[in-house]
Parts: sequence; structure tokens; C-alpha cells
Amino acid sequence: MRNQNKRLREQIDSLQKQYDAKIEQVAREKHGMKKENEKVIKVEKK
Repeated sequence: MRNQNKRLREQIDSLQKQYDAKIEQVAREKHGMKKENEKVIKVEKK
């Protein structure tokens, strides 16, 4: 039971990190958001 609980906690932590990363990706790509003190450089294709 302890091993199962540990494994489930690890899965929850992993999913939370993936969820947070996805939120950040959407905020950056679709909404043009950036972190404080971060510079955004746009590259345009010719």
C-alpha cells in the first residue's frame, strides 16, 4: 500500500508539472505573455 501511494504521488507530481508547462506554453504562444525581466524576440520568416 505504501509503494502504491508513493507511485501515485509521483504520478500526480508529474502530471502537475506537465499541466503547469502547458499553461505556460499557451500563455506565451497564444497570448504573447512573458516572465518578468524577460525579453521577447520575434523571428519572422521571409
